[in-house]
Amino acid sequence: MIRLLFGITFAVSCWILQIYSATYEANLDEPYSGEISQDQKIEYQFTLANRSEFVIRVHVVNYNPKLDYPMLVVIKQVDNVMSFQAPMVLNSISVHGNVSRTLCPIKLLPGAVRKLTVELSNAVKPPGKVRYLFLAQLVPDFDLEPGIERSIVVSPAEPIYLRYLYPPEKNSAEIKVVSKSDICMVLSIQKLQCPVNDLSDTVGNTGLHQTVTTLGAISIDVTQFLKGFFLVLVLKPTDYACSGIEDLIPPLPG
Repeated sequence: MIRLLFGITFAVSCWILQIYSATYEANLDEPYSGEISQDQKIEYQFTLANRSEFVIRVHVVNYNPKLDYPMLVVIKQVDNVMSFQAPMVLNSISVHGNVSRTLCPIKLLPGAVRKLTVELSNAVKPPGKVRYLFLAQLVPDFDLEPGIERSIVVSPAEPIYLRYLYPPEKNSAEIKVVSKSDICMVLSIQKLQCPVNDLSDTVGNTGLHQTVTTLGAISIDVTQFLKGFFLVLVLKPTDYACSGIEDLIPPLPG
């Protein structure tokens, strides 16, 4: 009889870091700045009331955008949670300290009150404090109107989406996008539902989409998208999707 004995030894070390949490009542359209240490979590709480709908865009700037020490942003709603890191790393090569995301429209019944919480912390233990700027603002002119041009600024870490609702007498639309820069982006038309696929690696997962450099156009009718649609613009981190050449798109200046 041959008896085989296997012995496996694991050396495990663990540590527990006490986290200190600070909570602040915050206002929309008001910027907040500060520092986050390795053992700190900061929450900004917003009270939403006196409107039938809130469309909110969250901006975060990490002034020390170290790839190994990202800041974690968690946005908590009653029925939805969104999270992202700042800096945002795209294609493993493009690092962006300025990150902006638009939340799905928040609808309120008359007299209702909702809470929105934005939590800032460090995803990885940093060697020092991380300086940040944070702003949650109402999106003006979220709805597109027929025949009216809109100017939009977009970066790889700051995608944009807007809404179009068919007027009573219309059942189709044609979207045209003109860019003065020949930088590769994706024009996407998506259903009026959440979540919206507005990131470089998800924008092509649903709806209609095409790559655009200087000019793009998509025709839509009511049989494809009832009532209306979201128009999504995402700048790719490189030009590869449009030209096959891996030219890196630099971040916007902070």
